[in-house]
Amino acid sequence: MRTLLSLVAPLIFLLASSTVSSAQPAPALGAVPTDSFGFLTVNVAKMWENPDFKPLRAWFEGQKSGPTDELFGLPVGDIERITLFLPSADRRPLAGALITTKKPFNEAKVIKSVGSDGGPPRRSGNAVRFQSGRFDTLIFGDERTLLFLKTDGELGVAGLLGQVLAKRTDGLLADALADAAKHDFAFALDGRPLAGFLQADRETELAPYLALFSATTITFAADFDKTARGTFKMTFANDASAKRAAPVLKEGIADVTRVFEKAILGKGQFEPAERAYFENVVAVLKAAKVESSGPSVVATVDLPHLDAVAKLAAVLPKSYAGAVDSRRGQNNLKQLALAFHNYESAYGVFPGDMTPAGGPKPVPMSWRVQVLPYIEQDNLLRQLDSTKAWNDPVNLKKLEAMEMPKVFEIPGRPAPKGHTYFRVFSLPKSGKEADRPFFAEGQKGPRITSITDGTSNTLMIVEAGEAVPWYKPDLLAYDGKAPLPQLGDKAADRFIAAMADGSVRVLRPSKVGEHTLRALITAQGGEVISIP
Repeated sequence: MRTLLSLVAPLIFLLASSTVSSAQPAPALGAVPTDSFGFLTVNVAKMWENPDFKPLRAWFEGQKSGPTDELFGLPVGDIERITLFLPSADRRPLAGALITTKKPFNEAKVIKSVGSDGGPPRRSGNAVRFQSGRFDTLIFGDERTLLFLKTDGELGVAGLLGQVLAKRTDGLLADALADAAKHDFAFALDGRPLAGFLQADRETELAPYLALFSATTITFAADFDKTARGTFKMTFANDASAKRAAPVLKEGIADVTRVFEKAILGKGQFEPAERAYFENVVAVLKAAKVESSGPSVVATVDLPHLDAVAKLAAVLPKSYAGAVDSRRGQNNLKQLALAFHNYESAYGVFPGDMTPAGGPKPVPMSWRVQVLPYIEQDNLLRQLDSTKAWNDPVNLKKLEAMEMPKVFEIPGRPAPKGHTYFRVFSLPKSGKEADRPFFAEGQKGPRITSITDGTSNTLMIVEAGEAVPWYKPDLLAYDGKAPLPQLGDKAADRFIAAMADGSVRVLRPSKVGEHTLRALITAQGGEVISIP
């Protein structure tokens, strides 16, 4: 049976491109609804050919697989324009990505690349549905146009396609879309829902800036030649509203600049590429000039960008794939940290290597098994006998047959099948209570009130140097005296760690130092800690 997608997908591009033939692609922004909440578009081809961007182009060319390969199955050098859009301001909005390419693409390669992480895709006509990934639906237009959608099932697809097919020409962002096609980079927002979306009237921090929330549209456009020329514009209902908002915008820009300089850049916790990006943002904000013009408030900036591009390219990770794997490992650890806190909310204690949390006869069982219900794997826990230890033949046989949940993996760091590097420091039975880390051998998990060093100063879960079976109550022993075990990959001098407050950090042993690291391991040591 033909699905709704297969029936209406071809119409999108017929309506968007009018009488365009297969040899002449649809207009770059033709399928973006003019009544969208917002959009962002980049003329990738023009920037790719710009000599000023040669350092960034060299970085992309040096990657086996880059960001656009991962998202869209296309190398950045093949792309003409990328346009992202949000149809509405809903807190869980649907999303679209309209891609035009320089030459006809290979649709087989696109499908295989985008759907590589999930099960087999389902195709019906020009529409493809993926089981996982950033986007779940792909619609092929002509030979140089693709539309990616993030939806909430076929009903969500129907609503979004209906908005596209309506092809309104009088939407609030119609003028912004027409103008955006002329620029290297542009974005626009429907300003009307922002006050409600951000609860501006309730957030005390936004009180000084309420005049800005009466803007009907917010746009920005930039072009890159000898300088980066950018124009940020907020349009209001009348001249008076714009005149009132101008000094507020100027003050807001100054406040945001101070936040970036002090609260963000001053903490020194960013990776080099992130820091370079934020430093460039600060430079742009400082150079902005604000004035009112009729019903609009306009902020303009004209900055040399060669140094900024070169600096950013110099600090980008050598391997994009490696950086993505690192981020995925951190996300997995964040899920486990959240599981710990959800467990604590349910039982009054964190998980330990003894279970049940409130039972009369606790038995040995890995914390990783105990948190299964909080990582959407409660079906695995239900297969076990909670009155028996993990290594009881009844449980062990089942545990050995189970597939390790992917949340225990660190992508890019191979481990034996069914093994994980995520472990928790534990005090051996012979250790002193003053040296106790998060766990203590043979005991239930700690209460949050017993972490007297502070939850932000205590390691909860760490990336260890040695992997262990995921279902085994392994002891990463710490007694305050013995040498510290290897943490993370020794060659990388880094490991990821979840603190007891649920935050996740990347720590470098050579930079943190042994003294501070030991202080972070203990939960009740009373040390004064400063994490570099």
